[in-house]
Amino acid sequence: MSPLLSWVSVTSLGSSTSALCTSARLQCPEGFHNIADRCIQFLTEPGSWHEMKDKCFNVGARMAKVDSDNFMYHLVNFIKGNKLDGHTYWIGASDEGHEGDFR
Repeated sequence: MSPLLSWVSVTSLGSSTSALCTSARLQCPEGFHNIADRCIQFLTEPGSWHEMKDKCFNVGARMAKVDSDNFMYHLVNFIKGNKLDGHTYWIGASDEGHEGDFR
């Protein structure tokens, strides 16, 4: 049985902020990169955290949860190896409910 992959879209906000979103997939769609058993796509549309969350939702995805050292290690290495490290990235964690308490 094939491992279940996660679909992660990295969306750029100008030159400083990008987003990660994730959705369950059995294989990566065209244009995506398999990173630590998750599919990564880099987009260039700008947006706030809420806008990026909506963009993820609109493609059947959700903001990514960086939930393991292994995923973080491979994601950072891919970003650096592909010269995408001039950005910061939105992820699914938010402190909307309680300032400073990210969930």
